[in-house]
Amino acid sequence: MSESTSQDIAHRILVVEDDASYGLLLRYQLQREGYEPIVVQSGEEGLKKLGESEPSVVLLDVMLPGKDGRVILDEIHRNIPELPVVMVTAAGSVEMAVECMKRGAYDFLTKPFEFERLYAILRNAIEYHELKMQVRNLEGALFQKHGFEKIVAASERMRKVIDQAQRAAASDSDVLILGESGTGKEVLARAVHYGSSRRNGPFVAINCGAIPEGLLESELFGHEKGAFTGAVARRAGCFEQAHGGTLFLDEIGEMRPDMQVRLLRALEQREIRRVGSDKTIKVNVRVFSATNQNLPKRMKESKFRTDLYYRLAILVLEIPRCATGAKTSQRWRDISWSRPAARDTPAPRIFQPRPCACSASTTGPATRASCATPSSAPWSSRTDRTSRSRACRRNWCGASSSA
Repeated sequence: MSESTSQDIAHRILVVEDDASYGLLLRYQLQREGYEPIVVQSGEEGLKKLGESEPSVVLLDVMLPGKDGRVILDEIHRNIPELPVVMVTAAGSVEMAVECMKRGAYDFLTKPFEFERLYAILRNAIEYHELKMQVRNLEGALFQKHGFEKIVAASERMRKVIDQAQRAAASDSDVLILGESGTGKEVLARAVHYGSSRRNGPFVAINCGAIPEGLLESELFGHEKGAFTGAVARRAGCFEQAHGGTLFLDEIGEMRPDMQVRLLRALEQREIRRVGSDKTIKVNVRVFSATNQNLPKRMKESKFRTDLYYRLAILVLEIPRCATGAKTSQRWRDISWSRPAARDTPAPRIFQPRPCACSASTTGPATRASCATPSSAPWSSRTDRTSRSRACRRNWCGASSSA
C-alpha cells in the first residue's frame, strides 16, 4: 500500500464512471488505498457532487451518457481551475489524449490500467492540488497585507486619494504618484497593484535616484554577456522581470535626460533592447512612477521631458503631506494600541505621575503655580526655590522608578 493509508485525513476522490461494475471496482480499490471515493454515473451528477464533496482529484470517464466527459472537463476547469482531473477511457487514442491534455486534464489513463499506476498519479495529483491551494492562500495573504484596508487615511484628502487609487486599480493605465518623502508612495502603488487584474504578476520596484548613472540602463533593460566590463552573464532587466505585472519607478524625477529618452521609447513601444543586443523584446508591463519633486517646474527648467511626463501621468495620484496635530497623533496612538502584540511581548508599562504633596489638593496635573508655597510662607531665597523644585521632580519621577 502507498503512504496515503497513513494519512490522518482521507482525500476525497470523485469518480465519474457510467459503468456501474467498474465504478464498484474503483470504489473498492480506492478504499483499500485509504481514499474516500465518491462514485457517480453521469457528468451532471458529478457537477452537483463537485460543490458538495470538495474532492482533491476527479477521475472522469471520457465517454459518458448525456454530456461528454470533455465538456464536463471544461466546466470543472471553468469553476475550479486548480482542481486536477484525470481522464479515463476504454477507447483511448493518442489524438484523444492530446485533446484532453490541451483542455487542461492532469493525466490520461486507458482501460484496463494497473492500479499501481493509478495510485502514483493520484499521489502526484493530490500534491499538485495542495501546492495550488497553498499558492492561492499565500496570494490571498499577500493581497490582505498590501491591500487598501491596510492604508490609514485619517484625513478627508487622503480618503479621496484612496478612492481614486481604487478606481485606478480597475484600469490598466500607467500611474504617476506625487508626494513628499515618507508619505507612502510605494505602499499606495502596491495596493493598486494587488487590487488590479495584474495581482498575480510580479511587482518590481527600482529607485532611479539610488543607482549610478552608468548602471541604470542595465538595471532597467538588462544586458548581454560581455556588453561591458563585469557583464559575465546575460541578465534580465526590471522591464523583463515585471512582465505580466507592474514596474514601480521610484524617484523618477532624478533620471538624467538621456535615460528619459530611452524610457520614453520603452513606454511608447512596450519593447526594450538589452545593453549589447540588437534584438528587441516585447514586454507586457504596467508602469507606476513616483517622485517628490515638482515635475512641472523641472520641465520649465528643461530637466524633465514634457512628452515623458504626459506618458507617465495618464493617471495621477497626489498624496497629501503628513498631517500633524492632536487628532492625528491620537489616531496613530489608537492604531498602535489596537494592533495585536507579538508573542511573548511584555505588556506595555504605563507610568502615572505621582502628584507632589503641594499639589495633592488639585485634581489636574501639578504645575509650577500649584507647587507654590502659600502666601504665609513665601520663598525667601533662590536656594529655597531650587530645593522645592527638586523635591517636586522627585515626587513626579518616583512612579517610574517604583513601577
